[in-house]
Amino acid sequence: VSVVSKETTEISVGMSHGASLSGKVVAHGSLDPIQGAIISMGNRKASGFDAIMKNGLSGANVTASDKDGNFTLQGIKPGMEWLSVTADGYSDTSIKGKPLEEDEVRNDVTIKVRQGAIIQGIVYDRHNQILAQRMVGGFSADSEDFWQTTTDENGSYQAKNVKPGNY
Repeated sequence: VSVVSKETTEISVGMSHGASLSGKVVAHGSLDPIQGAIISMGNRKASGFDAIMKNGLSGANVTASDKDGNFTLQGIKPGMEWLSVTADGYSDTSIKGKPLEEDEVRNDVTIKVRQGAIIQGIVYDRHNQILAQRMVGGFSADSEDFWQTTTDENGSYQAKNVKPGNY
């Protein structure tokens, strides 16, 4: 744009509202609605969770489900295809879908989340002494999951909401 003194320059700007995606988060099997699930959208598998970690619920493309499990994401950039969900008592879920197009409205998406598993135990050293305040973790290549926790004063640990897999 070139601006000249004492002249009016007209500029037209076209802006997109972005795409929107709405649906419901339910428990796998029972189809009970999940209240308070955090839903986010991104362009790679972990991008939704990255957005939550960086921006919390105030970040773009992040919302929470209502008491009936319903949610709406608005202002989504074109090309976003990964939907990520985290909910208390359930293992984190990422789903790859058809990339959203500019100003697309996609409704009636149902996201089924699985109840998370619990891994627990007691940590001992080679002399059978309890190890307190030690980090314990697991990695699963098949479920692409990682968890970690710390033992308590009795050497006990518990990891909740773990995805099914081999750790």
